[in-house]
Amino acid sequence: MAAAAQPAKSGEPLVILAGGGDFPVAVARRAVALGVSVLVVGIRDEAGSEIAQFPHDWVKRGELGRLFRIVRRFRARRICLIGTIRERRLPTWREVDVIGLLTVFRFRRLLLGGDDSVLRKIARLFEARGLAIVSAADIAPELLAPRGSLGRVSPSAQDRRDIEVARAAALDLGRRDLGQAVVAADGVVVALEDRTGTDHLLDRVASDRQGTGARGGVLLKCLKPGQDPRLDMPAIGPTTVDNAARAGLAGIAVEARRTLVTDRDAVVARADDMGLFVHGFTSECDLDQVSDGELT
Repeated sequence: MAAAAQPAKSGEPLVILAGGGDFPVAVARRAVALGVSVLVVGIRDEAGSEIAQFPHDWVKRGELGRLFRIVRRFRARRICLIGTIRERRLPTWREVDVIGLLTVFRFRRLLLGGDDSVLRKIARLFEARGLAIVSAADIAPELLAPRGSLGRVSPSAQDRRDIEVARAAALDLGRRDLGQAVVAADGVVVALEDRTGTDHLLDRVASDRQGTGARGGVLLKCLKPGQDPRLDMPAIGPTTVDNAARAGLAGIAVEARRTLVTDRDAVVARADDMGLFVHGFTSECDLDQVSDGELT
């Protein structure tokens, strides 16, 4: 049974709309530590049972009316969207509840045209209801990847070349609103992320390499050009490191200060144990600029 959805007296109430993964819990913990009154609303079949440690409720995909009622009952004006969604799509008419259907009809122009992402369209629906979208990075800035190598291992010269290739491909992929992650090896793009996500991308690489003895290469993740960082920041965690190692990669490169890292201590420990680098690069610097042996 869901915990009572009543706002605490301290802190302006915040609703966290939770997808899968560890980030919803990490952000909720940080918000509570700051004295913020938090209600976690889990998306069924996406969010994990771990949200039950906080005041929480549940919605199904497309239950916009139920979500708005929960938010109104909690007296919240702020909402944070965080966590993985296995299938990025607008809900079908059969999945949308009555109030949600009326909302979509009322604001149907928000759902038309352009290459706008699904998340951006949904965010506009929230904003049209008077809700402010809050970035997870604003709540928990310590989750942001720093510049430079997180552990003992740093990218080699070949790794830097692969990062350059992967970043160019990732920016092109992002402009087409198809994904945030690319794998490159030996100066060639090996695989591109699709709507199934980064874990599936690494699974494909591991499968394609099975029995070939192929090793090396880098997984790179960065924001899409023009992407709203409040809605879908790139993210990695210990599982990303495990999957990168299983795919035979040399390491992971992420956009510093614009990528979330969950359980950083575990990420560093696993990467060090497996001999992988985890490196934060800055978008304002050219990737081929090297200072004191460090990729900037």
